[in-house]
Amino acid sequence: MISQVTSVVIVGSSGAGKTTLVNGLRTEELSNLLCIPRRYITRPKRDGDDLVENSHVSKEEFNKMVASGNIWPYWQRELDQGRIEQYGFENVQSDKLKIYSANNAFLRDVNESLKTALGESIVVVVESDESKRTERLVDRSPDMKDSERSYRLSDSGQDVRSGNIIINTTALLPEQGQAALRRLVSQILNGEL
Repeated sequence: MISQVTSVVIVGSSGAGKTTLVNGLRTEELSNLLCIPRRYITRPKRDGDDLVENSHVSKEEFNKMVASGNIWPYWQRELDQGRIEQYGFENVQSDKLKIYSANNAFLRDVNESLKTALGESIVVVVESDESKRTERLVDRSPDMKDSERSYRLSDSGQDVRSGNIIINTTALLPEQGQAALRRLVSQILNGEL
């Protein structure tokens, strides 16, 4: 049993189903109990991007927000051709259970200050097979370059499978995965974990 869980960190590869699972928590019933901080990304918006979850900003704007304390925690990821994307969450002060959804680089970049910022966390690793992830990435981001899609698909996340809970979405309907995550969150909120 984990005492006083303060956050759930949902990580996984591109196309694994993280956003779909988190969207299942965006209910009126849970809105007073959960805080899902906005995620900032330093790349241009693409067709199909989830604008409820993400804001796209320039690197300069991102760095200013980090310096002013508006973004915390933050991390970066190297993509195809050495391109770097920066990611970070809106720094919210809330007693509600925080739900963070991030790519695998988030766990690879974990350091002591990041662990402190997250408090007592449960890590949920979301995974799916490559064919399902490919299908999702093509559907979600039809304007993504093939080289970037291939690079994103090459990150299977096998090195970050050390989460407390693993949800494999390959054969799950979106509603099934969302229900599993809602059950976990309910157990946390009820002090059962």
